[in-house]
Amino acid sequence: MTSQPPMCNLTMQRYRAAARLPAIVLTLLALMALSQPDRLSAAADEYVVYGDSLAAGWANWSWSASVNFNQTSGEYSGTAAIQFQTSAAWGALFLHTDSGVQTDSDSRIRFAVKPTQSGQYLSLGLRGDNNAQLVSKRLSQIGGDPAANSWKLYDVSLSSLGVAGKRITGFVLQDGEGVAQPAVLVDEVKLTGLSSSGGGSGSGSGSGYFSTLGPGATLPSGADCAGRVRRSSWEPRPENYTANHTTGKTISAISGANSTGNSKLAWRVDGNFTGTTDEIIQWAACKWGFDENIARAVAVNESWWRQSTVGDNGITFGLMQIKSTVHTSTAPASKNSTAFNVDYALAWRRACYEGYMPWLTSTKGDEWGCVGAWFSGRWYDGSASVAWSGANWYIPRIKNHVNNKTWTQSGF
Repeated sequence: MTSQPPMCNLTMQRYRAAARLPAIVLTLLALMALSQPDRLSAAADEYVVYGDSLAAGWANWSWSASVNFNQTSGEYSGTAAIQFQTSAAWGALFLHTDSGVQTDSDSRIRFAVKPTQSGQYLSLGLRGDNNAQLVSKRLSQIGGDPAANSWKLYDVSLSSLGVAGKRITGFVLQDGEGVAQPAVLVDEVKLTGLSSSGGGSGSGSGSGYFSTLGPGATLPSGADCAGRVRRSSWEPRPENYTANHTTGKTISAISGANSTGNSKLAWRVDGNFTGTTDEIIQWAACKWGFDENIARAVAVNESWWRQSTVGDNGITFGLMQIKSTVHTSTAPASKNSTAFNVDYALAWRRACYEGYMPWLTSTKGDEWGCVGAWFSGRWYDGSASVAWSGANWYIPRIKNHVNNKTWTQSGF
C-alpha cells in the first residue's frame, strides 16, 4: 500500500451540499434540463477518408501493392484519385488511422472503384480497434463487381456488414482472386451517417475518433491535435466560456511521476488551446493518446463538465477536479483554464500509463487502473459495493458514463 496521498478523492461534503439545494432550485434545474435539445437528435454527418488527398492522421499500410494518391486523370470527382496495383496474390490497398472513426447504427461506407481491365475481382475489408478485421466481403456481394474502365459507386450500410457502431481504423480493398492485379482507381472514400454531437465521430477538420495509444507510442503535438479536433458549435456548458478561452501555463513536474516521466512528459503540458468544452476534451485526449469518451466520462463524474466546480473544501478545481495541495504546480491555472485542467489531468494519466509512477505498482498499459488511481491515489483499492471506498468503486461509475454516453443525454 502506497503512502502517497489521493490524487483527486472527491469528498462527501460536495455531494451533501448538492443534496441540500432548496426544492425550488431543483425544480428550476429540472425545467432547464427539459428545455435543452436532445443531444441524440443531432444532425448526421460524414467523415472523408480520401477526397482529393488522404485525410490527416491516415497512413498507407498497403501490402504487395504500389499506390499513387495523386492520380490526376480519370478521377471520379474532384481533382485526384488513388491508383493502386497489386504485385502479388492477395495484395491490397490499406488505409489506416490510429485514432479510428466511431460509427453509429445508421452509418454507411461509401467509395468508388474503377478497374482498368475486366475480371478484376476485389474484396472490401474494414478494420477496428487493435487492427482487428471486422469484415471482409467480395464486392460482388455488396452491389456487384465493377466493369472495366467504368466507375462504380458503392454505398453500403454498416449494419448490413454487421459492424454498425464499431470504431473503424482501416479501409481495405484486396485482390480477391489470389493473383497480381492490374491498376485499379479508387475515389471518394468516406463514412456517412455519423453523429455530430459530442461523443460521436463528426467530421469538422479532424481525423476521427481519438482512441488510446499504447505505452511508448509517439504522441501528437498540441498544435497537431488542434488541427485534428472536430469543431462544432455544440456547447452544453456556455458558462465555461471564459475558462475555455483562457490558455494555461508550462510546468516543471507532474505530481507523482518519477524523473524519467517528468523529463519526457512534463514539458508538454501548457493548456495552449481554446474552444468549446468538448473540443478541449478532444484536444487533450488526442495530445496524450487517450480514449476521448473515457476522458469525457471522467469529466462528467468529476464536475458534470462545469469548470467552476470546486471540491474538497476549496482546494480541488475544474473539469477533472485537480487537487491543488497534491498537484502543487497547477493552481490557479487549473481553476482558470479549462484546457490546462484537462491537459494536466491527462498528462498525469499518461505518466501513470507509461509506468512512470512506481510508487503505485506496475501501472504500465493499464488505463483503467490509472483512471481509478486519479480518484483514490491507490491501485485498485476499495470495493465496488462500498461507496467512496476507492478505485474499485470509482471505475464502474466511469464505465457506466462511457456506456451511456451521459454527456449526450437530454438534460445533461
